[in-house]
Amino acid sequence: MLNRQHETQLASLLKLTQQLVGARDMDQIVRIAVTHFSAFIGASVCVYVPQKGRAMPATPHKTSSYQPGEKEFGVASWVYQNRKAAGKFTQTLAGIDDQFLPMATEHDIFGVIGINLGKLKTLTFEQETLLNGGVQQITAAVERVQLIKNARS
Repeated sequence: MLNRQHETQLASLLKLTQQLVGARDMDQIVRIAVTHFSAFIGASVCVYVPQKGRAMPATPHKTSSYQPGEKEFGVASWVYQNRKAAGKFTQTLAGIDDQFLPMATEHDIFGVIGINLGKLKTLTFEQETLLNGGVQQITAAVERVQLIKNARS
């Protein structure tokens, strides 16, 4: 049973990675992220992508699948400022139905991914692993697109 779950997890991350390799802009990356998390976790997804050196935008990227409320935006802003996950199933600001994760490397932050977990009582280990692994892959793709964009400027 565990081997089958492990295979499913690896296949999902491989598929995500393959799709992200071909992404050339933020619209494509966000669309891939929304599709990936919606399919695997069955959740709505929003992505906040601030312009370099600016504060978090008040609304998520246009290809996000939902618009968080004011309270949730406050949690997303906290995640952006602190580079730590917060919301449902975390130790920080857990009183909402969303979990927000930073798209961050050691030296930079590129935005925040929000997953509306709604009425889920828990995340399985597999879901949590895929969520974190997926965010890392998406962060790498965003960083690549930003580097290319900066090199062209």
